[in-house]
Amino acid sequence: MNPLLVECAILATFVGIYSVKTLRQLIWPKVQTLHRIFTVLSYLVPFAFQATIYRPPTQENARWFRRLTLAIWLPLTTAFHTFSAFGLLASSSASTVLQYFLWFYAVDLPFFVCVVSATSLTYIFERKSTNRIFGGKPSFNGNKIVVLGNGPSLVKGEPYGKLIDGMDEVVRFNNFQTRASGLLDWTGSKTTVHFSDSMLFPSYPEYKVPGATVTLSLFMDRLMVAGSYLIFRGAIDLAISETYAMLGDSALGWIPHEDIEVLKKTLDISYWKHPTSGCLAIDYFVRNRPDPKVPVYIHGFDFFEGPEIHYYNKTEPLYERINDLIGVTTMHQPHKEKAFVARLVEEGKVKWLKDLSEETSTSATLLESQRSTGNTKAKKRYA
Repeated sequence: MNPLLVECAILATFVGIYSVKTLRQLIWPKVQTLHRIFTVLSYLVPFAFQATIYRPPTQENARWFRRLTLAIWLPLTTAFHTFSAFGLLASSSASTVLQYFLWFYAVDLPFFVCVVSATSLTYIFERKSTNRIFGGKPSFNGNKIVVLGNGPSLVKGEPYGKLIDGMDEVVRFNNFQTRASGLLDWTGSKTTVHFSDSMLFPSYPEYKVPGATVTLSLFMDRLMVAGSYLIFRGAIDLAISETYAMLGDSALGWIPHEDIEVLKKTLDISYWKHPTSGCLAIDYFVRNRPDPKVPVYIHGFDFFEGPEIHYYNKTEPLYERINDLIGVTTMHQPHKEKAFVARLVEEGKVKWLKDLSEETSTSATLLESQRSTGNTKAKKRYA
């Protein structure tokens, strides 16, 4: 049994199912589910690269990584297929099929995906972004900016939905929910800027916001992180067309590498840790807001304190909740971000949305009092 034919047959099956519309609608979701399970075997290769390579996201480094991947993969897979073809690795047809299957998912697939990812990055890094905010000089819709975290506090206490929808820029993150949460009075419905991590949530129909400015938070952190943006959605979810449509869109933007590095130093976080998307957004809008006299307002930032991470925890899919826990425990240092935000609040660069609500209520009460006084004087004058 020729091992190359077996692996080609696996790939041909994927392509065949995806190419036929009827099969894609009926069978593809089941194929994706099984594939997500099988790709657990593929994690070792990208995780090894992720843990050992710390290079900036540049075209030169992407080409270097492609050469490195090919230099490791080709000798390995050539040796395996040669020995297998001569019957030196298995004694029965069943064991032969099993070893081909395991090799495909544990070695050939992850190395192949890394090569494709590196090649794609060489093109993505060179294109010019036309993003409204992150494609050059920022163009804001106005001075009033609110950055909304996904913490449980967003939907507790006084509802600020109308206040949120009245802001010029409303910034949200990842798999946030508005109407789906059933809590519009608290969440509001407006979104002008949508940040995403490597799960590429705006490529999901249920999370896509028409007209929103889409931005990748940590894409330019380092080379291996940039590659993960293609691997998670494209290779694990098999959402290949959605991944390339989103990453190939010139309107897509991202936080610059230099900004991420400066914030890391400011936060004094560990070498292998990352700032959260929320902290990156707060930092960016504070430094680039159109009117320095107007603070950036924030709401829903709990810094992962408490038993629940998100306000939509009950309606969030299980695998997304697992990803959340992994991210919080292994990638971020929220206590340092909390201290950073507290300093910005103390400096007057950031305010909590409840402060704006109180200011608005006070102004409305004062205006109503002035009107009432004016009407009373007018009545006395004409009495």
